[in-house]
Amino acid sequence: MRVLVVVEGTHDIEFLRRISTLLHADQPALPDLAAMERKGELVFLPIGGHPRAWVRRLAPLQLPEFHIYDGETSPESEQREEMVAQINQRIRCRAVLTQKRSLENYLHPRAIQAFANISPDFGDHDCVASEVAQRVFDSRK
Repeated sequence: MRVLVVVEGTHDIEFLRRISTLLHADQPALPDLAAMERKGELVFLPIGGHPRAWVRRLAPLQLPEFHIYDGETSPESEQREEMVAQINQRIRCRAVLTQKRSLENYLHPRAIQAFANISPDFGDHDCVASEVAQRVFDSRK
């Protein structure tokens, strides 16, 4: 294993697998995380809503780590910034916060429209899951 990729949940893993495969097909210099996972080169670790506890537990393993956390909203965003700074002080570890609320906010509304036949309207800090779920529900009335 070359790297441990730490994310918040299983949806983040699925998003990163799929988007990296698509991007790699267009730009082979970019990594295909799904292929790397199949080859045992990386392990995804979904840590849920308690990243601080995991960070302390992972440090003694001394594995290369890449953490990606949702930016969220205040005051949680400030707490995460502090945690990211701590991770980035460790050797062979890198952590980032998304600039948007979550990975789902990086989806283009037209991609969702093409897939689900709805027209979502969301900004960088809206809850995309709630917006899309509501639109799907409303479309089936």
